[in-house]
Amino acid sequence: MAAAKLKELGICKEARRTQQYCGYQEGDADLKTDIDGIHFEVKFVERLNIHNALKQAQRDKMEEESSVVLHKKNREPWVIACYLDDWLTITKLLGEHND
Repeated sequence: MAAAKLKELGICKEARRTQQYCGYQEGDADLKTDIDGIHFEVKFVERLNIHNALKQAQRDKMEEESSVVLHKKNREPWVIACYLDDWLTITKLLGEHND
């Protein structure tokens, strides 16, 4: 669902959900896209502790990546969250990707 939404909005051309049952490795993101430098963590839950989700995304990302959390509740629109300190880097990466 998150991959389809990113493609629908024109944010990326390639996006797919990764397999989460194979064990953690540094850089494993919930969503693999053609956008270099952004680690996507996807949460599809009714109650999300956003700070825990952001900490997980920070912990799981590669050192050179910025992290983003995509969150969806049933019958609600997608929400995107990131640390404010990463916001300019993320918007710059998205702009460069879509140029």
